[in-house]
Amino acid sequence: MGGKDIFMAKWDAVNNNWGTPVNLGSNVNTSRDEMYPYVAQSGKLYFSSNGLAGMGGLDIFSAVEEGGSYASVNNLKSPMNSPGDDFGIMFDTDITGFLTSNREGGLGADDIWAFRVPPAIFSVSGRVYDTDTKESISGATVELFGSDGTSLSVKTGADGMYRYELKPATKYKVSASYTGYLTKFLEVTTVGMDDSKDFVGDFDFPLKSTAKPIELPEIFYDLDKATLRAESKKELDGLIKVLDENPTITIRIESHTDTRASDEYNIDLSNRRAKSVVDYLVKNGVDKDRLSSQGFGETKTRVSDDEIAKMTTEEEKEAGHQKNRRTEFSVLGTDFVPKKK
Repeated sequence: MGGKDIFMAKWDAVNNNWGTPVNLGSNVNTSRDEMYPYVAQSGKLYFSSNGLAGMGGLDIFSAVEEGGSYASVNNLKSPMNSPGDDFGIMFDTDITGFLTSNREGGLGADDIWAFRVPPAIFSVSGRVYDTDTKESISGATVELFGSDGTSLSVKTGADGMYRYELKPATKYKVSASYTGYLTKFLEVTTVGMDDSKDFVGDFDFPLKSTAKPIELPEIFYDLDKATLRAESKKELDGLIKVLDENPTITIRIESHTDTRASDEYNIDLSNRRAKSVVDYLVKNGVDKDRLSSQGFGETKTRVSDDEIAKMTTEEEKEAGHQKNRRTEFSVLGTDFVPKKK
């Protein structure tokens, strides 16, 4: 692709020879020079390039094999790289090795340097809080489960915060729970990560209170029918995930209409709509004994007809009716015993 490119050939054990070399492509090679390939025991490819963005002349990069080619190319940065030329890296253990460089401080032109990679340090932290009020939840239980068998538990303080140190090359599940709230799970992994990282921001836990019905805002039905529309799938699959994460709860699906039909019609329509949600959940593996349904018609409107009548535009009035048309679920119990599979 340019000056010097890196190629890969595979050994054919059956015919006892090497296959045809294949260019590693534009993820690795550039219009300039890529040289000194080295594959560590981890399977990661190390090489030097003066065509990829770097600190000086030749910089050392790493790449990970993905689907038969190398990608996720990263500059090793300082102190592994310098303003000079850095190349010829090799490891003699997982964390120690050698490289060649003409950086300042050497004895001649190209010197051999030894290095030790400090262990990467990982952590995850966040805040547990009420989804609606945004207030921190003190005393919430945050548990950590690792693919290595790790199982830890901490309680949040007054600020709702938690923090865990993580191990390298490990997958984790983190859960947050508190009485009167739905339990929530998040996942974090350090697999394939070489650089230290604090996992923050995306690892807060907004918990939903079960003290009142919880709305499912993206449930849609065909006009005047109980048929679920395709765009409802994401919301329903999210509810299935909630039920999986809270295996002891039982719930009631509740459907509501606006007031623009007879009471009898709206009760019937909302009953059929609530049942269609239950049918979807059962079809997708939720135990029917955890579910019930009820249609409330127009008996529990959020916006009254008088309030809607005072609105000045048709758009405002329609938005008022839309607030009344909704699907929710209420948690009825927390002591369901899942059946053995």
